[in-house]
Amino acid sequence: VCALALRSLVQSFAAPDTVERCGSGDVMEMDIDSVTPGCKMHLIYGDEYCGSVAKCMFSIFRCMIGDCTSAGGRSLTMIFSNGFGLRFDILYAFSMVCVLFGLFNIITAIFVEATLNGLKETEIQRKYAKAYETSYMTEQLAKLVVCVASQTQMMRS
Repeated sequence: VCALALRSLVQSFAAPDTVERCGSGDVMEMDIDSVTPGCKMHLIYGDEYCGSVAKCMFSIFRCMIGDCTSAGGRSLTMIFSNGFGLRFDILYAFSMVCVLFGLFNIITAIFVEATLNGLKETEIQRKYAKAYETSYMTEQLAKLVVCVASQTQMMRS
């Protein structure tokens, strides 16, 4: 969903052949606008890293795990924020909050629940083992009493 939203944002601003016309964004100077019309840094990086939905999904995955940089080491987040403005900022903030607080907490909760269920099953098994041990000991003591009683009776007879 985030990749589709970012792809549509990039697509609404840039032509699909921006990288072919302008070259890679890593070779441009950061503070100088390009002399070629339409060759702005955010448009070049947008086409380079979000040229298709698959590329955009991979770029977003990289951003979610903490590597939101270009091949040359420039911050894609700041370049997109400066170029696309508030639209990108809202999309980025919303998606990061959803992923970091939502998805990762769900994953953590699943692991905690699995651990607690495992501990609970172990506790139940321990209780059953103790109950089995108690009934086993009771049966063995009953057999011993019967055996001693029969031996005692035989000795008296």
